[in-house]
Amino acid sequence: MVELDAIEQELARFARTRALAQWYSGRISGSMVSLAQPAYRATQLALEVSRLELLENVFVRRAISHAHAGTEALVVKLSQHKLALLGLNQPMRFDLQVAVQPYQESSTEHLRHVLDELKAEPVEIEVEPQTKPE
Repeated sequence: MVELDAIEQELARFARTRALAQWYSGRISGSMVSLAQPAYRATQLALEVSRLELLENVFVRRAISHAHAGTEALVVKLSQHKLALLGLNQPMRFDLQVAVQPYQESSTEHLRHVLDELKAEPVEIEVEPQTKPE
């Protein structure tokens, strides 16, 4: 029962963080600050990552204590989402360049071809007619 109270406290803290983020967003959007400014985007990213880490910690504790498969899957999904936000889950790309050398016949293969050609040619033997001794 103590763990459930701790989890409820963490979720309440998450709700307060969310309310603070909404208040902050409203305050910035009401002013002349552009939403495309790097400082605003960095703040929003940091808030979102901290929320995801908070949820991840809560559900990791729950997964360890209760060994529930659904909770474990949720922890993995939270980690994947956090990595996606930070740009760390990009697939690695390798450009493979293959250099193909033209085939060069070895000296042994060259000699074998020469011998095969010699074997294939008909051999003409010239025989001189023998004359009878007188």
